[in-house]
Amino acid sequence: MWNVIGHERIVEALAHSVREGKASHAYLFTGPQGIGKMTLAMQLACALNCVGEEKPCGACAQCTRILARKHADVQVVAVGSDGEETHKEISIKQIEALQEMANLAPFEGTHKVFIIENAELLNVNAANRLLKTLEEPAERVCIIVLSREPAKLLPTVVSRCRVYDLRPVPEKMIAEALMKKHAIDKEKARDLARLSEGRIGWAIAAAQNPAVEETRRDLVDEIVELVEAGYVERLYLAGRVAQDFSRKREEVYDYLGLMRQFWRDVLLLKGGQPGAIVNADRRDMLDRVAGALALPEIAGAVREVESAMARLQLNANARLTLETFALNLPLIPAPAVAQEATAESPAGQD
Repeated sequence: MWNVIGHERIVEALAHSVREGKASHAYLFTGPQGIGKMTLAMQLACALNCVGEEKPCGACAQCTRILARKHADVQVVAVGSDGEETHKEISIKQIEALQEMANLAPFEGTHKVFIIENAELLNVNAANRLLKTLEEPAERVCIIVLSREPAKLLPTVVSRCRVYDLRPVPEKMIAEALMKKHAIDKEKARDLARLSEGRIGWAIAAAQNPAVEETRRDLVDEIVELVEAGYVERLYLAGRVAQDFSRKREEVYDYLGLMRQFWRDVLLLKGGQPGAIVNADRRDMLDRVAGALALPEIAGAVREVESAMARLQLNANARLTLETFALNLPLIPAPAVAQEATAESPAGQD
C-alpha cells in the first residue's frame, strides 16, 4: 500500500519494521534532489499513524491529514519553515521547538514524526542540539532526516540513525508511472524519464509543470556556453555561478549534475554507445566535442565535475572551486568551433 515508485527493498524493510512494531526512533534518507526522500518520509509517517488494516492505507483520516500536511503530530522542519524566510540555515531555535514538541504526547495520532528536510543546512548549534534529541529519544517519536549531502552531517548524528541511501529509479518504471498516474503520452513520458536520471520526483514535477523542463534547458544552454568558451569567459561564467551558490544552492548542484551528465554523454559517444546518451536533443554539440577531444580528456572532464561537487559538499570556497573546475575542463580546439560557425552561417555571408 506504500505509494512509492521504486526503492522496493527500502519500502519492504520499513514496512516490515512497522508491522513488527520495531520502527527506529531515527532514520536518515539520502540521495539527490527529486529522488523520492520526502515522499518516502511522508509514507513512513502515514504507516506509523495509520488506523487501516494495511498500513499505510492512504485513505483513513490519519493518512489523509498527514499527506495534506495538516496533521498536528507530523511536522516538517526546513529552512524558512519557522517563517524566517531570509535565513539560509536550520537554526537552533527550530530544533529547540522540535524538542519541546517531541516531549509532548501525540495529539491526534499514535506517533509524533519530525521530518528534517535538507539536514545538511543545520547550523553547528542546531546539529549538536539534534544529537542530544537522538541520544535520548522520547517514546512514540520518530525523527526522519533527509539529506543530499550526508558528508556534511555530524558523524554522530548519522551513527544514531538507520540509514537508507535512495538509488535512481529505473527509467522504464518512471515512464510507466508517468503514463498511468499522470496521463502523460508515451513519447513524452520516455523523454522525461530519460532526462530525470532516475529522479522520480523531478520527472513528476516536470510532467506537471513545463517550467521545470524549461529551467533544465536553460541550464544546459549555460553548460554549452561554458564548454565552448575560452579561459577568460570561463572565469566570468564560473564567478557568476559561484555568486548564486549561497542563495541558490540547489540550482548550482543541478547545474553541476547536468554538467556531469553532458560529459558522460560525450564519453558514451566516444565509446560508441550513442543509444545511451541522455541529451539526445544536443547530439550535434555532443558529436562535435567527442570528435575534438581524446578519450582521456573526456574522462578527465567527468572527474573534474565530480571533484568540484565533492569539494562544495565539504564546504570548500565556492568561487575558487568553480573557477578551478572551469579552467581545468578541456578546451574545444578553435578549428572545431570555427567549422561549426561556418556551417551555420547563411550562404554568401562572412
